[in-house]
Amino acid sequence: MMLRLIFVVLWWTAAASVAMAACDDPARLTFSLIPQANAQKDADDFKPLLRDLELALDKPIDVYIPSSYGAVIERLLAGSADLAMMGPASYARAKNADSSITAFATIVKRAGPFQDEGTTYRSLLIVHGNSRFATLGSLKAASLLLVDPDSTSGSVIPRHLLTTRLGTAFERYFGRTAYSGGHDKSARSIVAGQADAAFVASFLLADYISEGKAKKEDFRVIWQSEPIPLDPFVYRGNLCERIKEKIRQVFLGKSGEAYPKVLEGMKAARFSAIGDEQYRKIREILRAEP
Repeated sequence: MMLRLIFVVLWWTAAASVAMAACDDPARLTFSLIPQANAQKDADDFKPLLRDLELALDKPIDVYIPSSYGAVIERLLAGSADLAMMGPASYARAKNADSSITAFATIVKRAGPFQDEGTTYRSLLIVHGNSRFATLGSLKAASLLLVDPDSTSGSVIPRHLLTTRLGTAFERYFGRTAYSGGHDKSARSIVAGQADAAFVASFLLADYISEGKAKKEDFRVIWQSEPIPLDPFVYRGNLCERIKEKIRQVFLGKSGEAYPKVLEGMKAARFSAIGDEQYRKIREILRAEP
């Protein structure tokens, strides 16, 4: 009986040691942001939060801003990014490739032009406010701007929802289709008359207008999607649990309102907890892609 007890204790100790060794406890962490209108300003706004995170974890944190949404996915999957702010579709692609990658927080967006308050937004198909185009059908052979192949509202959702309705791929329906590389760039091109139509995120168009870069009447919405969950903050699943717990505590502590500069930069009221379930539909859409 004693030998059996000793064996059980030794087995449990060995199993616990393996479990502890299996989790990742890097000497420093990397936080990655998807490229948006002013990525460097976004990174600067996050400094107070990241400074508190460094103190909580007793680890330095590097910030990495890639040139594309896909680069954030690649870094998460490769383990060279530990924490990231992603678009919903970018997160869904990463989650489909590695189920341990986990969404833990998002923001509650303040209301603005074309944007309701809350944790969701919409994909908008916009034209200039004085445009001759008034319906989706009238845009046949017109020029169209998408944002990035991995942009939820700027490519993934509209392609999924509208390709069947149009009866063909965007590249065949529209006269010219291109990727702008940013929602702000798409909005600017519409105002400047450099493109006939563009798919953009409602909250980023609201930010663009609120910053005085355009007026609400400069845009007309031709089509909008159903609500989409806002950008998630995610971490690698194989980080040690104590690291993940401290990350959650820093982001969501004090009712999620502890970092006014960060929140002001994102036109947000507070951080809010979120889980993987909110992004399930987007994951299913991406799994069904040819």
